Amino acid sequence: PNLSPSYQHELLGLYRTFIPATSQAIFVHLFGSYTHHAVIKDQTVDSSTQRRHISYTNAQQGVYMLRMDGSFTTPLFIQLLSLDINLEATYDYSLSRINGVTNGSHVWAIIPNLSLAYTNSWLYLRAKGGVKCRYSNQDVQLATPSRTYDWTVGGDLSVTLPLGFKIESETTYTKAMGYQYSYNVSSILWNAGLSYSFLKNRVATIRLKVYDLLNQQESITRQVSASEIRDIWSNSL
Repeated sequence: PNLSPSYQHELLGLYRTFIPATSQAIFVHLFGSYTHHAVIKDQTVDSSTQRRHISYTNAQQGVYMLRMDGSFTTPLFIQLLSLDINLEATYDYSLSRINGVTNGSHVWAIIPNLSLAYTNSWLYLRAKGGVKCRYSNQDVQLATPSRTYDWTVGGDLSVTLPLGFKIESETTYTKAMGYQYSYNVSSILWNAGLSYSFLKNRVATIRLKVYDLLNQQESITRQVSASEIRDIWSNSL
């Protein structure tokens, strides 16, 4: 196709600080992008055969994405106990053409996470939990607006043993909701490891780690564009 160049503009903001008097850390990250004359999909669907012809064209409107994430970490009651609060929010706007009509999709996501960790000279314990909430719709409705929720809860453990040995365990339970019926699944991901440090000052380490011991890991994602909504299942770690 006869395509013109597209131009992407990005803006990034970053703030990070640590307060020694209270041992508190603050992190804020802002990002935005705008693409002018973006290359978008242009498809024609035959109503009788459902055969699709796909080509590409330049959008007359811009497509853009906004993202904000931040975290706040602070000791809780005692120095050995640490609370971490994390929040991420995103917005995506994309375009596509179907049978000569330009359609736009809007996807909002908000992802709060919370964790509480205890640390001393030989033990690390962390409890964690969060949820990913996504809402999407389209300018020309090809499907009803969707809301999905991915809940997670879990814990991490690390124990330092005598003679340079250390054992580790990471467990996360995930529950998907709001997807197509067969994709509303739950799973447990359990990883465990053993390491041995040796030589002077323990400068060398041998580590063995096993992922997904229960063979349950499932990843469910929803891809929303101006032309379609797809739920995707995978078992990648």
